[in-house]
Amino acid sequence: MNRGYDDFDDVINGTAGVFDGSGLVDHDKAKTTADPQGVIVEIACRNCGSPARLVCEYGELIAIAHDVSPQTAYGPQYSQVVREPTNWKFSEANDAWHPDVKCARCRGWVAPMMSSLEARDHVVRAKARGWINEQAVARLSQAAMAARQAGRR
Repeated sequence: MNRGYDDFDDVINGTAGVFDGSGLVDHDKAKTTADPQGVIVEIACRNCGSPARLVCEYGELIAIAHDVSPQTAYGPQYSQVVREPTNWKFSEANDAWHPDVKCARCRGWVAPMMSSLEARDHVVRAKARGWINEQAVARLSQAAMAARQAGRR
């Protein structure tokens, strides 16, 4: 029964809520940082625990932000847009994208999920920091939007 009192107000107001601290990191053993190259995800394999380091490049994130895979958005030019092209897949169950990356040790699936909204936020922050320029974003966005409008994902 809710009477307008939240027993956890002191915790929520003093932190970033359930996503603060090591709880989320411990749960999935994932850590993300952004740099001029892209969003770096350090994650442990869910099968064997081996560490993996993935770089989601901004060219990939621009396509994901438009809810289309980079390989579909850029076609044969994908390898010219990013340093290491990766096949991205959409998960209907999670309403999010993930790179098709396997663990080097056990070959289990390692890739984290990325929603189109999350990708868009990363692109906006990278532009604000001067890591990617507006012309490049506009050019890649145009290709991604054209693929999406054509019904391709």
